[in-house]
Amino acid sequence: MASFDCEEYMKSPYGKNVHVIGFAGTEGSAVLEYLSIRFPRTKITAHDYSIRAQFLKHFKEAHVGLGKEKSKEKAESILLLENVRYCFQDEYLHGVDEADTIFVPQSWYLYEQNNLLKRCQEKFRSITRLYFDLFPGKIIGVTGSNGKTTTTNLIAEIMCRAYPSTLFSGNDRRTDQVLERLESSKKNDWLVLEISNRQLMVDLARSPDISVITNITPNHLNEYKSFEEYAAGKASLLKYQGEDQWSVLNYDDPESKKLIEIDGGETMPFSIRDRLPKGVFVEFENIILKHAEREEIVMQVKDFPLKGKHNLSNALAAVAACQLAGVELEIIAQTLRSIDPIPQRMELVKTVDGVEYYNDSASTAPESTIAAIETLKKPNQKLYLIIGGKSKGLDYTGLSKSIAQDVEGIFFLESPLSEEFKDLNLDQCATLQEAVQKAHKVAMAGDVVLFSPAAEYFTYFKDTMPGYKNFRDIVERLSLRTE
Repeated sequence: MASFDCEEYMKSPYGKNVHVIGFAGTEGSAVLEYLSIRFPRTKITAHDYSIRAQFLKHFKEAHVGLGKEKSKEKAESILLLENVRYCFQDEYLHGVDEADTIFVPQSWYLYEQNNLLKRCQEKFRSITRLYFDLFPGKIIGVTGSNGKTTTTNLIAEIMCRAYPSTLFSGNDRRTDQVLERLESSKKNDWLVLEISNRQLMVDLARSPDISVITNITPNHLNEYKSFEEYAAGKASLLKYQGEDQWSVLNYDDPESKKLIEIDGGETMPFSIRDRLPKGVFVEFENIILKHAEREEIVMQVKDFPLKGKHNLSNALAAVAACQLAGVELEIIAQTLRSIDPIPQRMELVKTVDGVEYYNDSASTAPESTIAAIETLKKPNQKLYLIIGGKSKGLDYTGLSKSIAQDVEGIFFLESPLSEEFKDLNLDQCATLQEAVQKAHKVAMAGDVVLFSPAAEYFTYFKDTMPGYKNFRDIVERLSLRTE
């Protein structure tokens, strides 16, 4: 057997001069720490636009899942990496032109201070590309305009139950990156990745072994020249697909359905509307799998705990992906039956005075908020909506109609989105706490209060509204009404 070549192992495939942009963020910090340890002889320059005195503050804001003490400990350790030169605001992007490789976060192009990077894009890599480059096993990659986080989490839960060595990384800031665990992975292991449209802007050089596209609907159009350009970006997940690779595509979504005819591998479609000749679908209130000369009932729809047709669609995608990965149907069904709601996605926070308060703050597009309204609204029940943020250049006509038809009252967080709802009666609120308090005063037992922004919420309000993240805390502190 050939001897292990330590020198070759430590040699970086990204050249001798590597730059990492935005190392206070979740992606940048994970990439920096991994590269520094994995390739100790590589010259690494780390850039962050914060001033050094503010680095810990910005690091904590980005790493909300760590908690204060762990964030502090992690930030301090990152600032002590031996083979790294740190460039803060006064030296930001110094020397980047001489870089062999530049690792950028998915949001790099949204900031004016990064305009200099536009001339270096041929050198770009991303954390997603890093996973694709270095993971030795097989990858399930999930993208989509809506539902990709829920679908990725469903797939990861099932895969981890079937194959405990499965790795998982998502885009939620509460999700840990798992770069440091790549070294112990084997060729038969699986990695489940949530992949955003922004991450697809940096070429991945390969397609996942199983590509999942939940849907392709208008989203982030303020960042693209047209919907067609945005849709092409999503479809690029299949760009390198080979004959031995699979795609899981939404038969109910027109844009996704188009890809069934052009993908380079095998397709496993899913549908909540139609019986399919092959794929995963719903019939007689059962989830059905039809594949390779067999047709089997996976489970009953009523046993899936997440509400709404959109979540049922996500479940079908998860069934398709996991059975292609070799998971037994009983394990898939057992996992789906016991799944917990994803935080900030139609999450029931608390019932106060008989009123249900739902946190759907991750819904930043009108289609997601429409789906939440349709799911939660019941006859003889009033629904109150908290909404607001910055539009992503989307069409709000459908949401306006849904609000006019099904919403009793709108508590609007003061923001540019008000321009989209000029014809509706908006109760303007300066803070999230004010909106929750107003809803609490008017909602009665049996009613629902839904916090679903339908626009860019976190990025818009983070510098303008104190307590913008505190929906759960605000609801928990609501006092019971007394007679």
